[in-house]
Amino acid sequence: MAVRANVDKLMQIKQLEESFSARFFFEARLIPSGKTHEAKEKEAKNCFQFLKKKVEGEVAIPGANIDVPKAKTECRSRFTVENCLEEPTDESPKPKVWMDHKDGSSVVKMSWVIAGEFAEKLELKSFPFDCQELSVTLCLGVPCLAGKEQVRFQLPDKDESKVILNVFSLQNSWMRPERVFLKFDWTDKDKNWQEHQFPTVKISVYLQRKYGFYLWNVVLPMFLIASMSACSMSIHIDKVADRLSATLTLVLTAVAYKYITAQMVPTIGYNTWLDKYVLACFWFLVIIVLENCVAGRFDEQTESLWFMFIGIMFILTNIGFAIWAWILVAQAKTQAKEGPRAQVCCEGCFAELSDDMAGD
Repeated sequence: MAVRANVDKLMQIKQLEESFSARFFFEARLIPSGKTHEAKEKEAKNCFQFLKKKVEGEVAIPGANIDVPKAKTECRSRFTVENCLEEPTDESPKPKVWMDHKDGSSVVKMSWVIAGEFAEKLELKSFPFDCQELSVTLCLGVPCLAGKEQVRFQLPDKDESKVILNVFSLQNSWMRPERVFLKFDWTDKDKNWQEHQFPTVKISVYLQRKYGFYLWNVVLPMFLIASMSACSMSIHIDKVADRLSATLTLVLTAVAYKYITAQMVPTIGYNTWLDKYVLACFWFLVIIVLENCVAGRFDEQTESLWFMFIGIMFILTNIGFAIWAWILVAQAKTQAKEGPRAQVCCEGCFAELSDDMAGD
């Protein structure tokens, strides 16, 4: 079955909760592999009956389509969203399966409007110069078994997936995504007690963050705070208390900024680019405090040399962070356009069509 997906809405990204709200449209249509008309019709009928039962959880009615009233429910739907945080709403009903007749041939289609809040693991090492993948993972809960007639998810000959987003309310914080990426995979059989594998379809878009807010409100103030510590040089070398009073005030301000940056990201076990820059500025302030404490033991010329060395190291560190940020921005732009580094699995995934499968 050829798969396409559209991204209709992206309403909200909750960074601290690592989730987002969106609406996707998923559609799959059967591409018959039979050589004769009879073989294609049989394949379409089998696929329709399989999907009607396993996806809609209903008994298949020959010749039925999307407008036919629902039959008596026989079993629950096995087509689910793995990372959905809430139950489907009226805006996101369960998937529909129907059969059309076009030019004397039967066409089996399956569609699903998927709306809600979804969990997403955010990669924040390069924050705020990052690009985030927002995805939904669909799983067909039917085991993949060898030697059985199969339904196969695959990419169409022409990429039909689109980013709609007639209203993009996140444009002040994020770049508008350009493409929809599809990836077909299987679940890990080691995590199933019967060692079954189930086919999955991952629908993804990549959003690049707009970093201007963080540059103006965190990076620039921290750079200026660390730079102002040089003002302690204007106080005479003998007045250590006055020097420390001025420098420690800046240290307390830097601590406040470190607290602010910690509130911008969820509880993660690593430092982001922004964390590392704030810590670098903080450590330079600590070095200035230590220099002020021992300045009375040196003459003014020696202190000037030490202060010049510290200043050069501070400038080089900022240049290094600037180059690093430029590289991260370039990588984020590339990722937003090209998507995942790994090649999309074009081999598709398979699910058994027979009714006498394990797990029924």
